[in-house]
Amino acid sequence: MSRFEDTEQVRSLLDYFRYSILTCLPKQDKFKIDKDQDCTVLERRSQCLLMETQDKLKIQINRSLSLGDVILRKRLHPLQRATYCLAVYSRSSRTETGKVSDGNAIFIGDGMLLTAAHCVQKKSEAVYDQISAYVVQRLSINIDYERLAQGKYWDCKEVEVIGFLDGRMRQDDFLSSDVTIPGHLDLALLKIKGERLPRNDEAALPALASAEKIRAVFVGYNKPVDVDAPLISQYPESVKTKDLRQAIRSLKPGIVSVSTGAGMLMRVSGSGGLSRASTVFSDIICYDISTSAGASGSAIGEEDRSSLIGMHVASYTTEMSGQCRRISTFPRTQNAAINLGTAVFKSFALRAILPMFRDSTLRCKWEKFVALLPDGDPPQNITFNSTFEMRHHPDHTYNHGSTIEGKWVWEVYKSKSVC
Repeated sequence: MSRFEDTEQVRSLLDYFRYSILTCLPKQDKFKIDKDQDCTVLERRSQCLLMETQDKLKIQINRSLSLGDVILRKRLHPLQRATYCLAVYSRSSRTETGKVSDGNAIFIGDGMLLTAAHCVQKKSEAVYDQISAYVVQRLSINIDYERLAQGKYWDCKEVEVIGFLDGRMRQDDFLSSDVTIPGHLDLALLKIKGERLPRNDEAALPALASAEKIRAVFVGYNKPVDVDAPLISQYPESVKTKDLRQAIRSLKPGIVSVSTGAGMLMRVSGSGGLSRASTVFSDIICYDISTSAGASGSAIGEEDRSSLIGMHVASYTTEMSGQCRRISTFPRTQNAAINLGTAVFKSFALRAILPMFRDSTLRCKWEKFVALLPDGDPPQNITFNSTFEMRHHPDHTYNHGSTIEGKWVWEVYKSKSVC
């Protein structure tokens, strides 16, 4: 009997050798965009195993932890401890059946987490009249998403929605099923229910990107996905089913993993396309890192830095064949994150994040980050329902704008703390 009969062991060894070879290769700058290019947002459930050439998938081996590494408290990246798996369960009270949606969430302290807004979107409300969401952290054991969505992990934590980056959305409820949020506004703020909160020393701290071109780092959970007809149809005929399955396995789905690739900041045009940015305050961070469906909400950082600069939300492509989206080589097809270093995020942090902090050290660090961001117009028509209550803190003062027909027009946050 061969000692390599165990298929998973063979795959692990092959992955190890392939990763060792890849890390020895010189790093290349793949950004060769010389002029503005309009891009189309891919359907988010189809994001996005990238292409190395027109005929071949990108070879990418994500790094993950073994059980021994977890016991020894080793870390892949400082953002690893802030990264959680999110599962949302929409169910019918009449049939006791439901649907599961999933993603990632990033812990930022005092029980708050950032995630992609589309990850907390309701399914058809006429059918599924109840909804709940849970987060859990698994560093070496695969996540069972249906079990998590029903709160059946002993260490999972239920979360509620308390805000959206897009100020037009109702701020204190799950996103309605008939709403579409632009990719550069696709961010929501969650709060863990109860008193069982993660330690604040595990929270992700925000920072500006160091330059327009960076070495981006992805930290998050990719989900195991089926290689079905809709997925295969987006790729050239030269890409076979076995190639897609191998590429998905290499992302280490179901556990937190890390990968690095070329990255660059982009701005969103009025038509929804992307173009080259000339400042670190631009809307989107694009990068040459493959992901699978379910990776939305993952943390994006920089190589050799420990801070959070963005959150993975979508894929963009310039390639179309009729009405069908096609995945091409980078940068014509690229995965993308919301950049935290924007005027829009500053407004959001002032009205939604800073007032929630109880930890003075964390609040101080966030205030310093927010002070670096450019100013923008205040959000309009921020809507809360009648049961929503602002969480006031004795160290904060609030200047409230007028309330018109139940719509919160504007709120200015002021801190008495001195950092």
